[in-house]
Amino acid sequence: MENWVLLTLSIVVMLYLVFVIVRPEKF
Repeated sequence: MENWVLLTLSIVVMLYLVFVIVRPEKF
């Protein structure tokens, strides 16, 4: 029933990691 929650969290984490990798100077 909560698979969508895990999917959403996974997508958010992936996007955050991509942002950090693309813009490392901001971290």
